[in-house]
Amino acid sequence: MCAHNCRYTHYLLFINLKQEQHKHFNWGSQLTSEEIAPVASAAYGVLLLGGGLFAYTRTQSKGSLYGGLTGAVLMGVAYFLMLAPDTKDLGEALAFGSALLFSSIFGIRLAATRKIVPAGPLLALSLGALVLFLSAYLQVTV
Repeated sequence: MCAHNCRYTHYLLFINLKQEQHKHFNWGSQLTSEEIAPVASAAYGVLLLGGGLFAYTRTQSKGSLYGGLTGAVLMGVAYFLMLAPDTKDLGEALAFGSALLFSSIFGIRLAATRKIVPAGPLLALSLGALVLFLSAYLQVTV
C-alpha cells in the first residue's frame, strides 16, 4: 500500500514542482522582432563593415570601403537609438531606411553586373534586415 501511495505522492510533488518552474520561467517565450532588432542592427553593421574592408583589401575599391563604413556607422547609431525607450522608434526607422538604401544599392549592382557574388548574398541579407526592421517598427507603432 505504501509503495503505491508513495509513488503517487512523488508524482504529485513532481507535477507541483514543474508547475512552479513554469510560473518563474517563461519556457515557451518567443523573441519578437522588436527585441531582435537592436542585435540584428549591430550584426548587420559588422557584416557591412567586414564586407567593405574585404572588398577594399582584394580590389582596392574605395566605394566598397566607404559603403561598409557608412553602413556600420548607420547601424551603430540605430543600435544605440533602439536601446533607449525614448528613441527606439527613431532607431528602428533609421535601421529600416538604411537597409532599404543598401537593398537598393545591392539590387542595382546585381542587375548591372549580373554577377551573383557579392551582390546577391548582400541583397538577400539586406532584404532580410529590411523585413526585420519594418516588422519591429510596425510592432511598436500599431
